[in-house]
Amino acid sequence: MGWLKNRVKELSGEECSYGEIARRLTALPSWPDPEPMTTSSLATYLGQLDKGESSRLLTQHPNLRDLLADFLEMPADELAERLEGPKAASGQSDVFFQLVDAGIRRLDLRKVDLPPVFPEEVLDPRQWPVLWRAAGGSARTLVGRWLATRKSISFIPAETWEEAKAKLPQRAGPCFILLKSDSGLPDVSELPPGFPVCLVVDAAPKKTSAHDDVWTSVIVGKPGGRGLEPDRESRAWNVVKSPPVGEWIAPLVHWIDRHRGLATSEDGAPRFNPGACLEWLRKDILPSGLVEGFGTAVGFIGLYADYLGNPTRKKVGETARSLPELARYFLRRRIQGMDGFTGPRFEPLWKFLRQLSRALLTQSRESWEQGQPLSEWYGLVHGGNESAALDWLTQPSILRELKLDEQALRKKAMEIPPESFQMVRALQQLRLLREQEPGLYVLRPRWVLTTLLQQAADELLRANPEEWGAALLHEHGAPIVLARMQDQLYSGEHSPVEKLLASWTPRSPRFVAALEGAFVALGWVALRGGTVPHEIATRVFHLQAQVAIERHSVPMRRIGYGESPQALLLSHGSWFLAAHALSERLGLPRGDVHALLNPWDGVNVEEQATEIAFNQVRELLLDEVVDEETQLKAFELYGRLWTRIGSVERRNRTADFMQLLEFIVTKVDEGGLRWADLEKGLAVERCLPMLRSFVERKGRTWESFVPGIWKAWLASPDRPFRLMRLENAWARDWFEFIPPEAMLAPQLAAILLDPAIPYERFRREQWIGFLAFLKQREQHLFDSHRGGAAWERMPLEFIRQAILEDVISEYQGKTLRALWRIASETVQDALRQLLSEGRWSSAWLYFLVAPPKDTPAIIGLLREHLHRPEISRSDVLMWLHRRISSRAPGWEEAWELLLEVAPERV
Repeated sequence: MGWLKNRVKELSGEECSYGEIARRLTALPSWPDPEPMTTSSLATYLGQLDKGESSRLLTQHPNLRDLLADFLEMPADELAERLEGPKAASGQSDVFFQLVDAGIRRLDLRKVDLPPVFPEEVLDPRQWPVLWRAAGGSARTLVGRWLATRKSISFIPAETWEEAKAKLPQRAGPCFILLKSDSGLPDVSELPPGFPVCLVVDAAPKKTSAHDDVWTSVIVGKPGGRGLEPDRESRAWNVVKSPPVGEWIAPLVHWIDRHRGLATSEDGAPRFNPGACLEWLRKDILPSGLVEGFGTAVGFIGLYADYLGNPTRKKVGETARSLPELARYFLRRRIQGMDGFTGPRFEPLWKFLRQLSRALLTQSRESWEQGQPLSEWYGLVHGGNESAALDWLTQPSILRELKLDEQALRKKAMEIPPESFQMVRALQQLRLLREQEPGLYVLRPRWVLTTLLQQAADELLRANPEEWGAALLHEHGAPIVLARMQDQLYSGEHSPVEKLLASWTPRSPRFVAALEGAFVALGWVALRGGTVPHEIATRVFHLQAQVAIERHSVPMRRIGYGESPQALLLSHGSWFLAAHALSERLGLPRGDVHALLNPWDGVNVEEQATEIAFNQVRELLLDEVVDEETQLKAFELYGRLWTRIGSVERRNRTADFMQLLEFIVTKVDEGGLRWADLEKGLAVERCLPMLRSFVERKGRTWESFVPGIWKAWLASPDRPFRLMRLENAWARDWFEFIPPEAMLAPQLAAILLDPAIPYERFRREQWIGFLAFLKQREQHLFDSHRGGAAWERMPLEFIRQAILEDVISEYQGKTLRALWRIASETVQDALRQLLSEGRWSSAWLYFLVAPPKDTPAIIGLLREHLHRPEISRSDVLMWLHRRISSRAPGWEEAWELLLEVAPERV
């Protein structure tokens, strides 16, 4: 069954013959009168299209293409991909491509080069077979058409590998295959020998072979750069991923600038400034993670060019700085730039998107990140006009398609209002509702959807608590509502919680979800240091305590989100953390609520219950998605708890992981820190990177604190150095203030030569200790690239001291040469003193490796001290002879001195 029949089955739920499809198509109200062909002729032609054969009739009857796209509920460009099938560049393929959001003319793929965005492995068939993992919006179709046009490569869009196989050309040749589904993908060894193919899929491939190494070879592609070689032995696919946005955003901006032409504004200024656009992207857009790929980037560049950076639209640019305004202008541009769009105007469509976003929060059973069938999208927004829906549904063409009786029609009228049907179809045409997998659709781009969802959350929070409570019942909707509530509370807007308390209904799951959401939001605001109204927070806390349930003496919220919810604010740990921050702020009396919710006067419950509760918080803080500021606030919170009641971990009487930073600071102040307290597992290493910030937030200087760390290490019997390794995030902060006596510890001998040591921060006493460290080492071991960083950053006075104290030996030729390069004048000054003290052997090391340009200066030193008996005339003669032989700068002066040292024999 071909793609066309598959599509009809997907929409109608039944298999249809080409004759039946033709009858349904001709029954559409929009079918032209007189008909361009008979039903039987149309059926024959549809069969040809389904097999990828001639589409010339669409050229003769262009309206038929639009009718077919409407009937199949497919955007025009997607239908074009289906109709083209595997075509080469011999004039058969569509050589023009429109980047709608870029605001540029259609690209003539015969002439234009692609921007340097895509991995070279994808663009070069000589490196195939490869599998390109690229999400929708990565310009996969553009790449496929460009390859077809410029390199005569077959471009095959298909839903599955099975469908793609049926479209493979009879003569073997390179194929670029774009798949909607990654199911049933072959192993490379299953491909015909020498078959160059690039498979393009959205998600991570699923294994279909019994071999474990089918998908093991991973490449991160770089624009214009070579990736890893294919694993020919294991026959694994090379999986290519698009490079990070930051690597190609600048070339893309300049590429779009070239294709926008040289249009200028009325005052002669260019309408598009690529430098200013790039600065805006890097400052305001990229840090927020809004740019997911090529398509999103093009959209933002187009927005800047047409609005923010366009002098002719100055007022628009001034107002279009917020994301909601950018989203509005993005939709407006998409409507204006989409050729042949005949759907609703901007305002009704924007209003529908707002309604749709609200429904996604409160009604959608699945996350908007998961594709949903069109029937789900149709039913999310209810117009409430059943008679209008019935009028629409009783059209002959709709009746034939739906095949419903009157009762079923009335039900369908309530489920799918005609307005929703039309709007959803418009979103498809605008490529805003995109097919993620066969029959499953998502809203894109993601940043527009996220912006609309945040607006919807704000609207819900202004409404009845039962409405935003409905969103909090859904794991996919709750995080956005909670985040917006937290922001509102932090800014002093408490009306959502006030309305909740005024209409509190304990038997309603929506109200309970709203209460528990408010409890978490208030607690996290308290944690962040925001203002929490005492009366409101106290009432919320007590209501939460009343509705909480207990299991094995551990309190739990009544409306949970499973054992491991994906969102941070929905986790068990976030709920306990909110309780502990809020109970501290409120100063609740002992015994008012469960001790594990208010632990500030002691936790007199079973040890196992205590461990379970605090382990939830521990897991939260160990999660890599938790930002450092939240972690520090939590460490401060539980540090205060440690000073009040001690460790909350009964089996460890020192301190729990969450209390470790406070414990370290306190013990350093008391002089009682043991190094063993820092060597307690990987969890410790998760908090040590924040130790410096933690100390400084307490009003302490790092310089006054860190010697206590070194004191504990020096006092340790075995002086372990695992935590001292410079690959650890905190080690550079420790070594910034390393005491001189620690530099003599043999355990640190190799570490002190690491170029990552912060030599530039060393103080005078540390450099003295560092020179003492160098003296005690085997000197020749220091003549490596690892020692160069120290000399590069060493103050000149200590370089001079190192020379005078013979720190550098004859085996350290690289170092001797480096000192001439780094500090030539300092070396000459030190040599003058060595010669004046009669230390010829020490000075001779530097003469041997002196750069040619310093020859005159050395000759001056020799003339000044040649009379001293310690100077070896044999050494001097050899040195002068070498300089003369190499014709070094000043060799004539060397010749004159040579005549004096070794006069001509008469």
